Amino acid sequence: MTQTPNSSDSTPCPTDESRSNRTYILFENAGTADFFALFFVGFTDKAGDDRTMGMFGSGFKLGIVAALRQGLDVLMYIGRKKVTFRTIARNVKGQEVKQVVFVCEYPDGTEEEHNTNLTLGYGAKDWRNPWCVYRELLQNCHDADPHGYNIVAGVAPQGREGFTRVFLKATPEVMDIYRNMEMYFREERQAYFSCEQGRLYPKSSPEGWTWYYCKGMYVLRTHDHGMFDYDLFHMPINESRDASTDNLYAHVLQLLDETRIETKIEVLRFVTDNYDKGVSTLEGSLLWTATRHGFRWAQAFREAFPDHVICSFSAVEYESMVRMGRKTVRLNRELYRLLASHRIKTAEQVLRDEEESSREGFEPEGTLKDNFNTAFKRIADKLPEVNRLNIEFVRLPRSERNVSFITRSRGRGAYQFSESLLRSGPKAISKALIDSLAQTRSVSGRCDLDFENELLGMVLECID
Repeated sequence: MTQTPNSSDSTPCPTDESRSNRTYILFENAGTADFFALFFVGFTDKAGDDRTMGMFGSGFKLGIVAALRQGLDVLMYIGRKKVTFRTIARNVKGQEVKQVVFVCEYPDGTEEEHNTNLTLGYGAKDWRNPWCVYRELLQNCHDADPHGYNIVAGVAPQGREGFTRVFLKATPEVMDIYRNMEMYFREERQAYFSCEQGRLYPKSSPEGWTWYYCKGMYVLRTHDHGMFDYDLFHMPINESRDASTDNLYAHVLQLLDETRIETKIEVLRFVTDNYDKGVSTLEGSLLWTATRHGFRWAQAFREAFPDHVICSFSAVEYESMVRMGRKTVRLNRELYRLLASHRIKTAEQVLRDEEESSREGFEPEGTLKDNFNTAFKRIADKLPEVNRLNIEFVRLPRSERNVSFITRSRGRGAYQFSESLLRSGPKAISKALIDSLAQTRSVSGRCDLDFENELLGMVLECID
């Protein structure tokens, strides 16, 4: 700490006279900041506070360095004490390094200079535009008091007792941010929905873009067609205040999971309407089967689309539903799987039911009965577990009479054998019994190798 005028090798601070002809943006908080907290790199009183963005103890320092690097004039008042920022040249290993100096000027005119360990190279890779400076000054105000800070353009730089004030030179780029601040920073009062996971905001960006925020601050945007802008409180961000797209959709789904059923209905309608038009949406691209509240989405679907059946991308299924006069909603694979798993009726089920209803059950007699009994006895002598099969006999419609037998439910071991199969003789029936037994043996419908070889031997024996 010194009390000397600026050195000849330093970059001087602009004078009050030169500043009087400039336009500034004021960032103001009630209360006076601790001066030393401003440039102690690594110090922060916000780490672990879920309500604030600050966690690294470097944001304000990086903002000041970025401002100096870009030639953006910044000055600060802590009460009536004025703080300005400049650099001095240092020679380090044969290279000139610009070291940042904080200058305190007291109301009585005395000055103190505090050399920092900051240089103009600090953060040069990522902190390269006015947005980086503006967001730090505003976010610091918001973190200190999310409801009591003040941002005003066109205010002359001066101190105010009991307040901390920062003034940023209002360049055209800075003013553009100021005018569009509601896109860069979103307040809770703007939210369509809020919960512990985050907030949903009405769209503020042009169609085709989705903006993402963390605790109200813009951190990412993607070229997605989405229903909302998303504020994801638990989205990881780095020291440069950037967020990656890693696990982005998982965070979005976790937030949507917590929404009211009315919002879920809106989301489902948005997804289905756009899918029907061939438009890919952010919400439609989510890993829906990873939801923690699948039953809530199923309930929302029933309210949004009563008496509808769901259809996958299959054109055959969709055209069949149209032919039958059924109300149909087309969905992508993930959402289809989620809703189908929660007993939303599918086009596949409707077609299966129609197929089942067109089959006529009967009890075989005469030659048909003899053929089945002969085949069944052959198999049962070697594999008694065939007795556990539940077999029904059906007459198929003319269009299906080339089908030998139909799997109905592997879980219960229930099968339907057609009349045409019984007419084919004991050998064909034996093959069908063994095939049914193999499917029942395994949940997947495929048996282990040893059992498969045993069954193959049974087939050969039956044929012989």
